[in-house]
Amino acid sequence: MSNATLAGLATVLLAAHAIANGAPTKQLEIKGLHLGMPESAARQIDNLPSTTVAGVRSANAEGPALSLKFGDGRLESVLFVFKSDDFGKVRDALKAKYPGLQCTKYRLAYKESSWRTRSVDHEECSLVLGEAALMLHQHGSQVFRSELALVSKRAYGERAAARKKALDEAESKKRDRARPKTDDL
Repeated sequence: MSNATLAGLATVLLAAHAIANGAPTKQLEIKGLHLGMPESAARQIDNLPSTTVAGVRSANAEGPALSLKFGDGRLESVLFVFKSDDFGKVRDALKAKYPGLQCTKYRLAYKESSWRTRSVDHEECSLVLGEAALMLHQHGSQVFRSELALVSKRAYGERAAARKKALDEAESKKRDRARPKTDDL
């Protein structure tokens, strides 16, 4: 057998082994930070206080650009808060890095005063990979801030359930206000 044939056979065997055993998947990370990394390693990453994401500065004027949460000496979550005007820039950069990122747009209405209601477009994006979840939320109601979070798959499920409950309650209140009151009939 020639060297070229042996090299080709070795390549095929390695590919088959990777498929059979599950090739390593890309790990979700923000600026080199990934869930489960040791606290000491996370704190050694250069320029964390002044970090930008996709060239966008943090809206957190009083603290570090990235909020890190640790448990048992390991990184549990990363949060980056920024102006909603920059949402598209951050979303597009994340989609380029993680093509599997799924986004949903919706419209929310909120009461500005007793006589005025305002509608605002929102967008949410998420990607779950392994035990980590990347979430991107555009908030445009009264605060006009958005957030990018890297959390555990468990925490993502809890946040998604809480968000669904809040949206369901808001929709229920909206339906209740639209119904005529039986006392008035």
